[in-house]
Amino acid sequence: MKKVLPVLILTLSASLLNACRSDSDAVPDTTDTFSDTTSAQSVSVSDITTMTHTASQNTTTSPDTLSSLTEATVSASDTTILSSTISETTLPADEPQAHGDTPYPTYFNYRFSPDGITVRLSGGNYQSLHLDLSEAIDHNLDFLYRLEDFNFDGNPDLVVPVQFGTSNVLYGVLIWNPDTAQFHRQPIHIFNPNVHPAEKKICARISESPAIQSLEIYTWNQDQLELRTKYSADYEACTLTTIALNPESEIAPEIQTFSSADELESKFLSLH
Repeated sequence: MKKVLPVLILTLSASLLNACRSDSDAVPDTTDTFSDTTSAQSVSVSDITTMTHTASQNTTTSPDTLSSLTEATVSASDTTILSSTISETTLPADEPQAHGDTPYPTYFNYRFSPDGITVRLSGGNYQSLHLDLSEAIDHNLDFLYRLEDFNFDGNPDLVVPVQFGTSNVLYGVLIWNPDTAQFHRQPIHIFNPNVHPAEKKICARISESPAIQSLEIYTWNQDQLELRTKYSADYEACTLTTIALNPESEIAPEIQTFSSADELESKFLSLH
């Protein structure tokens, strides 16, 4: 019995010592720490979007921070809209047109110089037109010329200002010939033309003086533009003189008198 007791004491002591060593050498439990770290590193795209939206609504967010967040979250739809806008932008005048080498007024590039116009396609010069532009070249003709169906044949013609006066602008009109696919070389000169396709007429209002305005009505006779009627409004005398031009016979002018300049102007405008 005396020998058994020391053995039991030694055995218990050894067990307690091993238990203490086991507790001190145990690996700490990092499950919670690892879980928190993983969550912090795995923020989803939706979380970023939510954070950005929250930042934009936070009145304490600085303007610089909000701007950075906004620029960093441009959506695919924004990119699509931007691309669409760029594709719809009109090409500059010096860029090749979409139809390349097709000779047609709306596909040409036009170059103006004091002595005329160079008509160009993407492959180079197509036609040279002589037109005295020495008085108009300083008025930036790239923005003043226009393409308009002047003879009502369904094709656009080239209308270019050639002289600038105080009240009147003289235009040179180059008619497009679809048979030859070129412009006629002889221009038609007319002041302040206003084209009326529905009535197939062209009106030209001209300022003769501060008190006198005239209106010329042109129509086409086959390939010739002819003056048919001329009106002259005298705002001092309050009279309107009508001259009907008939190649076959002379027609006496008709004179109307109005009670005021305003009444005369109303009548004059109705003739356009």
